[in-house]
Amino acid sequence: MYTFIVKGVAGAITNEDRATLRLHPVHEIIADLDSSRYRAALGMLVRWQGQTEYRLGFNDCVTFAAEMARAVGMSVPNRQFRDPIDYLAAMIANNRPT
Repeated sequence: MYTFIVKGVAGAITNEDRATLRLHPVHEIIADLDSSRYRAALGMLVRWQGQTEYRLGFNDCVTFAAEMARAVGMSVPNRQFRDPIDYLAAMIANNRPT
């Protein structure tokens, strides 16, 4: 039997410029949104900006990506992936235009 204990830590949603941080995204999702899905995405972002705790596996970058994808009507994979990059790759695969 295993006991899984996760303690939350302070966290925040920040607007970080990729050029300033010199980040090179491995995966990027760009979606065309109608006004209702755009408002849903903004509402989700505002809700996350109000959170002050980061909890790995419960309130983390994968959770954020999944909730944002749902807000804009995308299909999301389950959380079987250990690596966020693998999770995003599966999300992209699930939402490829046919």
